[in-house]
Amino acid sequence: MYASADDVAAAWRPLTDSELSTAEQLAEYASVLVRATVPDVDQRIADGLLSADVVRFVVVQMVRRAMLNPGGVQAVTQSAGPFSETRAYAATNGGSDLLSLTGQELVLLTGRGRMRAGSVRLKVPSVPRCW
Repeated sequence: MYASADDVAAAWRPLTDSELSTAEQLAEYASVLVRATVPDVDQRIADGLLSADVVRFVVVQMVRRAMLNPGGVQAVTQSAGPFSETRAYAATNGGSDLLSLTGQELVLLTGRGRMRAGSVRLKVPSVPRCW
């Protein structure tokens, strides 16, 4: 496991006993997801190509996101009259399926997506609005 509930609490906020238990389980699931997504992560850490602190950071962020949205709500639409509310849910499995890697986290873990020698990243200038 790359991070613990204590790591989550230290990086975020003090957690209740119940939240510590949830964070510990989510950290375990997140670690499994990291290992499944980046199979060579342990070797990269051992070879010094990846810092264990970076992996811990990624797992903590994954857990934090899942705990901030435990119901898995992806979108909410509300109306005023005659009263309406719609919720779209991303997950239903107690939060474990809320765990995901963002694109930036994947770049942190793999190094892919960084500029390489001989590559050029173009930036299109924004066009000022005329209205």
